[in-house]
Amino acid sequence: MLKINLGSLKGKIPNCFRKDPNKIDKQWLLLSVIVAVLVIALILVSVFFFFEARYYQRFFPGSLLGNINLEGLTFDEAYSLVEKSANDLEDQGIKIQKNNASLLVKSVSDSSSPDVAQTIFSLDSHTALTKAFTFGRDKSWWENLLIQVRMFFQTKRFEMDYDMNREVLTQMIKVQFSSSEKNELAARPEISLVNGSWQVEILPEETGMILDMEKALNDFEGAIILVSHAYEFVEQIKIDQTLDLGANNTFEK
Repeated sequence: MLKINLGSLKGKIPNCFRKDPNKIDKQWLLLSVIVAVLVIALILVSVFFFFEARYYQRFFPGSLLGNINLEGLTFDEAYSLVEKSANDLEDQGIKIQKNNASLLVKSVSDSSSPDVAQTIFSLDSHTALTKAFTFGRDKSWWENLLIQVRMFFQTKRFEMDYDMNREVLTQMIKVQFSSSEKNELAARPEISLVNGSWQVEILPEETGMILDMEKALNDFEGAIILVSHAYEFVEQIKIDQTLDLGANNTFEK
């Protein structure tokens, strides 16, 4: 009978049968990383499908048109909300004033003949809402996923689309406020006959008041954006739609 003394083999087991503690730690680390990546991927995919289900055919969280909150609305609901106010603004117009002179600028210039009437400005709420609605939907699924995750934590503000006929508006402003302009005059002598004697008086220089047309147009453009982006715009609250050229220093000295 063959007898093996196990005690004599102690410490003599080949290295190939021994477990390396460092190798085991690396395997566990690799496994932990893989599991973590899978968990993160699962969370992201879950968020993606949550957005797709919760906001199917609705605006994502954080979607703003100016200061108007669009979250959770369908496109038709948002369009109905914004378009009515856009039409009201176009019909009511924006008033431009300077001292006692004023000019009411409506979307379409007043004229007895439709052929002569010209569009001064118009709001395109459909295009603006389309940009807001497709944001986070019009790219690859991975890019859309990242956009949707960001919108869950931060807002995305979109601007109202509009057109403005600067040429026609320039002519309207010039006609209405040309009387407010005054040319600058340098100091000059004035000769007069007083009691049979000629007298020379030096008249002081006079500051001119010239309308800065570019600034006036930019101010009007800013008024369109400000009014159409206000929360009150869709709440039907009366807001001041007056552009004061004097208050904005539109007249240069």
